[in-house]
Amino acid sequence: MLTLDATVDGVPQLINRLKGFEPEVYKILQRDVRAAADLIGASARGMIPSEPPTSHWAASGRTAWNSGAVRSSIRPGFRSRNIGGTRVVSGVVTGYGKGGGAAGKLYAVTGGGATGNTRLGALLNAKWGTATKSGAPRAMGPAWHMHVDDAREGIKQAVHRAAGKVSNG
Repeated sequence: MLTLDATVDGVPQLINRLKGFEPEVYKILQRDVRAAADLIGASARGMIPSEPPTSHWAASGRTAWNSGAVRSSIRPGFRSRNIGGTRVVSGVVTGYGKGGGAAGKLYAVTGGGATGNTRLGALLNAKWGTATKSGAPRAMGPAWHMHVDDAREGIKQAVHRAAGKVSNG
């Protein structure tokens, strides 16, 4: 899971007011934050190969490759939490979960960190690029680096729009 934190002044009071008195504006805020996070999700979905990543992933069995399922498992989300007394609104991108299956999980993480020197890791790295050593999944890591600043800005704008709707009535 990748998280985009955007700390904005006045968010604790805003979120408390939205949850208690402005549920429709809160829903719009959630939708807008998910849309900002989906800049990364859409890019990551575009990097998932249509063909099996290696010839070893046949059309059947535990590691069967289903690119559509892997793509659809990459989804944006919204999180609001209190960290050390500061309310943080976050966009979240999750993926390679149940829908992506074992093959999606293998594709995402094999080739980075401890698995970089394995035979499968070497095959995947040669054909699809290296999975990041930091643990970010193969397609999401590059998507994160390409779009993180735009996504953070989108989250800040969403928070400011919600605050404006509450202030202006």
